[in-house]
Amino acid sequence: MSIIVSGLKSGLNNAISLFKPTVLDKEYFLKQLKKISRDTVHVQLYKDELASNLIYKYEGRKDEVPKWLIEIAQNKENDTNYRKQAVSLFNYYITDNPDIVECLKKCLEDNHSGIREAAINKLSLLKDKNLISLFAKYLNNEDYFICRAAANAIAETKAPEALQILEAKRNEPECFHKNILDDALDTCLETIGYKLIHEFRHGLIIGPEEEMKSKRAEILKKITAPYGEERLLEGLVSIALDQDNERRDMEEAIKCLEEADREKAFKALIKGMLDRS
Repeated sequence: MSIIVSGLKSGLNNAISLFKPTVLDKEYFLKQLKKISRDTVHVQLYKDELASNLIYKYEGRKDEVPKWLIEIAQNKENDTNYRKQAVSLFNYYITDNPDIVECLKKCLEDNHSGIREAAINKLSLLKDKNLISLFAKYLNNEDYFICRAAANAIAETKAPEALQILEAKRNEPECFHKNILDDALDTCLETIGYKLIHEFRHGLIIGPEEEMKSKRAEILKKITAPYGEERLLEGLVSIALDQDNERRDMEEAIKCLEEADREKAFKALIKGMLDRS
């Protein structure tokens, strides 16, 4: 009889819990995020989606949730996956919250490589050139993923000095991951190409060739100053060889190459063709 009563009570409690309203407080948030982080069945992409859905439930508590995430990330007694899951959600608040930026900077010194990589990836969302020197510290990290995150973060700032820092590190004999830096340098060169295209489309005038030539010289001078002649020529080549560009842009790039030093232009052209082969 007692077994039957116990079963009825258990069933009743379960039924009540099903209809019990969810209270969106801190306790519920932490419980759900911890549950997601401990999931060993689903891939990380699915877990990130669940975590994002959890954030949306707390849309009206943007002042509180970042503080909870910071607490989780900074507490090294927490499970690493739990901390990483918290860091993964910083992108929802990072642009308006200096406390999150400071937390991520502290995470860069964490003992766990996964936390450091995640912190670099989140900071890279700011595309802040003032963070370049911070990212540069990790360009020669033995950990492949940390080095890649740092190189990409520097390239994504699209700052002229990004090219110089990546190239200098790439040329060091003790550089661990030259292929990573090569990819990041390609991103920087694409940036030069995009800037040139923008100037071609919005800076050039339609008129006599002498006026066009003068205007073209102004554009090249403007882009050469921060990036240097060699990189400028490589940027021109990337425009001239990319058939996805508008014909006008390709033609302007070719005219610029024709007016440049022949030896340097030829060198840039050969490099561009080899890169595409």
